[in-house]
Amino acid sequence: MSYRSAVPSFLHTAFASCLGLLLFPIASGAAGGEKASANQAVKKLLEERLVAAAKIHELAVFAYTKGDRDVSIEQVQHDKAALLKASLALCGKKETRLEVYQEMLKDALEWEKMADKSVRNGARPRADALRARLFRLEVQIAFEEAKAK
Repeated sequence: MSYRSAVPSFLHTAFASCLGLLLFPIASGAAGGEKASANQAVKKLLEERLVAAAKIHELAVFAYTKGDRDVSIEQVQHDKAALLKASLALCGKKETRLEVYQEMLKDALEWEKMADKSVRNGARPRADALRARLFRLEVQIAFEEAKAK
């Protein structure tokens, strides 16, 4: 998996699914203008957080896949979790949230395979494969819980 393939597929789905929500401010009543302005400010901050989380994750993936020993799979997963949180914060509909979870699960499965291969090749410690499995299970559990709501 290249660092370029790890980020864009997830981000494309997250942006496409959630960004539309940023375009429609919620306003009602006499204080609607103030509420809409506050909502727009929050949405702008959420969008900025998503962009920052994506960039941080992209850098971690790049370093990890290039063999940088200073970047662990835990760091990549931590950054991916921050990206997931940022993406979900922009999603209002259950269907959209499920799409984000589904893409996240697909990505976690790819990382689990990549970690297993790296361990078999002796490039990474056994713990990386176990951490990748644990992360995939956490994402899968969250996905299943989201579907049940």
